[in-house]
Amino acid sequence: MSKKKELLILGFLMIAGFLFSQNKVYFGLKSPGRQPVVFAPGLISTDNMEFYLSFSKDLKMCLLCRVDKKDVRGPSQIIYMVKKDSKWSEQKIVPHRQKKGDGYFILSPKGKEIYFASNRPLPGTKSRMKKRKLWKMVYKNDRWEKPVFVDLARNNDYGIGHPSLTNDGTVCFYSDSKVSGIDEADIFYSKFKNGRYGNIINPGKNINTTANECDPFIDPDGKYILIATSKDKRCIGDFDIFISFKNKDGSWTKTINLGANINSKHREIYPRVSPDGKYIFFSSNRNGNWDIYWVDAGIIKNLRKRMIK
Repeated sequence: MSKKKELLILGFLMIAGFLFSQNKVYFGLKSPGRQPVVFAPGLISTDNMEFYLSFSKDLKMCLLCRVDKKDVRGPSQIIYMVKKDSKWSEQKIVPHRQKKGDGYFILSPKGKEIYFASNRPLPGTKSRMKKRKLWKMVYKNDRWEKPVFVDLARNNDYGIGHPSLTNDGTVCFYSDSKVSGIDEADIFYSKFKNGRYGNIINPGKNINTTANECDPFIDPDGKYILIATSKDKRCIGDFDIFISFKNKDGSWTKTINLGANINSKHREIYPRVSPDGKYIFFSSNRNGNWDIYWVDAGIIKNLRKRMIK
């Protein structure tokens, strides 16, 4: 083979390798490895503060929460983009927002609808609630419909923090601690059955400890829960991301730290897993600003093998 042909083949392989490494679904970015990297700098992660990155099941809608760094006490904005004909739309703001805190949201794993926590007045009332409850907004005909109240934990003292849903409608969230007076928050969930939500369930002491457990992400199939934890002796930094797996008998394994490859000496919070199961997204201030990071989700499969026997 001539030297010219060898160079042509080498050049082709290099171009093919570059194209293969680009993730066409996620804004053409190169897929991350085992070390977290900032996600979409300048587009998603900016000089402001970003949280709660979510993708729809068909990967054609992307949402995130953005807070103005110059007005951290002001209302946050839910930003969304829609993909049509292989192109992403400009960033737009989801309407029907009223107050700081309403941005605690997640996309349903089944469709283009947001579930979020808010203490806005209940239908037919004028006074804001003392604690946040569950609401949802549906994206239909290229627009967001008005928020609808979801009757979950309405008549009790559970506030709703950072809701997350499974495919069967189970809602997982964090609320004021029911374990002890030491920690501030614990994880709870409620199952959807026969058209309504049932009693609030405490998943048990393997998840809820005397540390603070918050910001849950429950796997759409209900096989694991990712949470942000602080004041735990196993933490590497201020807040770390932990995981618990569901056993065959329905119980949950003891939470385990995702490790130093993902957690740092700073804060790692608001974990999410992409709908295709390939990546973990989370927010961190490790570089002095709140940005969204992503990392290969293979660690979940590896830890599951260790924890589920």
